[in-house]
Amino acid sequence: MVLDKRKFRVYSAEVDWGWNFLSVGRRACLSTDQGRTWNVKNEVIVRDDAPNGDLGYPASVELYPNTILTVYYQIDRPEETLCLMGTIWNGD
Repeated sequence: MVLDKRKFRVYSAEVDWGWNFLSVGRRACLSTDQGRTWNVKNEVIVRDDAPNGDLGYPASVELYPNTILTVYYQIDRPEETLCLMGTIWNGD
């Protein structure tokens, strides 16, 4: 379930998606060949603490080489409403 793919300076592409299996949150994967292959062995857990599966619309941008910001919506605690959230993660 590919939701978003962006081009980056260090990597040629990044894709991120919601994860609703053992834990709920965001995952990402990087490609260095224009998206022909993906480094799934080194899948990145961007976030794994969502209280439910209501999350979505991720978008990512490379802030600096190997430093990626992913924004998305989800709730932080069950009693709250949806909000825009972001995670800065290392692409190494």
